[in-house]
Amino acid sequence: MFVLFLSFLGILLSFVILRFNPKNKYLAAFYILNSVHGAFAVALFYFKIPLLSVILLIHIFPLFYLLGPCIYFYYRMELTKSSVFKKSDLLHFLPFGISLLLILPYVFQSIDYKYQFVGYFHDLNLNAVDQMNVVILPIRVFLNGKNLHQLAYLIYISFWYYKLRKTNPMVIRQSQKKWFDFLTLTLLISNILIVLLTLLSLYKLNKGEGLSPYPTLFLASSLGTVMYISIFFFPNILYNEVKKQAEPRNLVTPEEIQIQQLEQTIQEYLINDPFLSSDFTKPRMMSDLKISDRLFTYYFNEFLGCSFVEWRSGLRIDYSYQLILNGYLNNHTIESLAQKVGFLSRNKFTEAFKKRKGINPSEVNK
Repeated sequence: MFVLFLSFLGILLSFVILRFNPKNKYLAAFYILNSVHGAFAVALFYFKIPLLSVILLIHIFPLFYLLGPCIYFYYRMELTKSSVFKKSDLLHFLPFGISLLLILPYVFQSIDYKYQFVGYFHDLNLNAVDQMNVVILPIRVFLNGKNLHQLAYLIYISFWYYKLRKTNPMVIRQSQKKWFDFLTLTLLISNILIVLLTLLSLYKLNKGEGLSPYPTLFLASSLGTVMYISIFFFPNILYNEVKKQAEPRNLVTPEEIQIQQLEQTIQEYLINDPFLSSDFTKPRMMSDLKISDRLFTYYFNEFLGCSFVEWRSGLRIDYSYQLILNGYLNNHTIESLAQKVGFLSRNKFTEAFKKRKGINPSEVNK
């Protein structure tokens, strides 16, 4: 029953996202599919209702091959700020299309045949299931292919996200970083554990030992609880940006197109690493980019959720970190590194480095 409640909560959250933050439609779609998958697992393995199992087991299963693409498109939209759908993106739906073709032998069978099939499945007699040739591939390959398919997406997304986070500090707003850090780690770990647990269960089944689906259900529901509840701690994801009550009525908020243009301008501006100069200040940047103080202040304080000084320090520390990884300290001192990236003293540099990276500069590569 708890899993069914979670499924209801996930579907409810997806409608809240669509209502208040429609640009996150792919995240909402992921929540809906994930919730339906949870209800599907409970109906199949716990309640074992024959007619419901006949409908759920194969007919709707291809939908779960859309979980990977949904989370991929959500990340891509947020990380690249682009919602353009290209023709090449249709390839992401190829596994879904193939799975639709694979279920055709099952779809056109009689209802008695399907009852026999789900009966074997409820008894976890997968050898008998395979002999029925319900789908073109062995049923265990068809069902577990979804887990491997989603895990492949999450591994790619995780490497992509953390690479962009290191090489391009402005790829994502400060207010969103904690959410993406949490979501990326949670989804990756949960899917790795589910795949390993499923493979272990199949291994035991092949050896003639008993198999129980409940450990996988318990793990999936526990991680689903964490994922669903956690979004309440990130209201900017669930409800979009929350307006401050004390905001003056006559304050004109910059339009989204202005922010997008400013982001593009800043990306081009940073190509030459102006932040390495010790005289890289707010007035200088405003003068170089020819932008107003109002837009500048709104962009950092409201859009990025950090001050200009914090943003500048982050750029310098990330740059110095890459230098250290490339062996800069093998031939230079920390003092020279601090000066190279725009800090006036070693102490301030070391303090800022440890705050951002969690370790001292001298501890990198050790």
